[in-house]
Amino acid sequence: MLPQGTNLELAGTGGSEAWQTVLRAAIEAERLGFDTVWARDRTETSPRREPGPVFDSWTALAAISQHTDRIRLGHLGISAPVGDAAVLAKRAACLDVMSGGRMTLGLDADGGTAELEAHGVPVPTPADRRAGLVETVAAVRRLWTERSLSFGGEHVRLNRAFSFPKPVTGRPGVHVVDNDPGTPLSWLDPAEIDGVVWRGGPSQVAEGTRQLAQRCVDAGVDPGGIERTVMLECRIFDTTVDRDRWLAMPHVVIFWSEHPDLYMGRNLVGTPDAVRGQVQRYVDAGATRFVVWFRDYPELGSVRKLMTEVVPDVSGPREPAAPALAA
Repeated sequence: MLPQGTNLELAGTGGSEAWQTVLRAAIEAERLGFDTVWARDRTETSPRREPGPVFDSWTALAAISQHTDRIRLGHLGISAPVGDAAVLAKRAACLDVMSGGRMTLGLDADGGTAELEAHGVPVPTPADRRAGLVETVAAVRRLWTERSLSFGGEHVRLNRAFSFPKPVTGRPGVHVVDNDPGTPLSWLDPAEIDGVVWRGGPSQVAEGTRQLAQRCVDAGVDPGGIERTVMLECRIFDTTVDRDRWLAMPHVVIFWSEHPDLYMGRNLVGTPDAVRGQVQRYVDAGATRFVVWFRDYPELGSVRKLMTEVVPDVSGPREPAAPALAA
């Protein structure tokens, strides 16, 4: 994940300095061989709301597209009933054109409640959010390929809407965050998406992989065509003493409301050897891609160590894709 400020990693810095931190991380990620940088559609910090710099995701990725050549640009955003499907399709297509076909779209039906309340936007029910996401995926797919679109859903309504330019790639990848690996995408047809994004430990990913494969078979979809991404945090230390000292700091784990053992069990925290073992467990569980936010941002030490000291020695039943650096 890019250090765009959503997790207070840019606190105490001015706007210009903070932007250079974001841009420097993206350029370094490309140099190191990361597959993707991601930005999140957020306007405020979390889990604690503070008046710190948080860069708009679309603006940041558009700027980064002009400073990079290869790395893909992932955008994790919101769908109807909060977001406008036509605006989403337009922004995604424009980014795809500006970057030469490097855009990947992610959608999350959860989160952002505090921001919605701060902006005076009614907070939808979880059921409405999921239904809105399903309609958003269907509408966006068609807006990318059809001349005009009329759509009469419960949450997405369009009347001969245009969306130009079209994406360079024709059909950019769409990945959906599913916060319950135990019942993966039970509310969405797997044929409609290119990937699922989970949060959880290796055992949860393994169960999600098993159930997703069965759902794909039942729907006549090739399970191998669905990317299985795990979203987690990372901080790499030289020694376990350094790790334990960091974990003992009051703000580190309590701030995120997790017991240290639980936090370590579903994130990449420790020495290079320990992190390598954890990555391997995720790969063996079925993860094909990693979206990582680094806890030592704005420094890039763990970013570099992950790619130089961890990833080269990971193996598994499937060759894992290079981890994706996301926001």
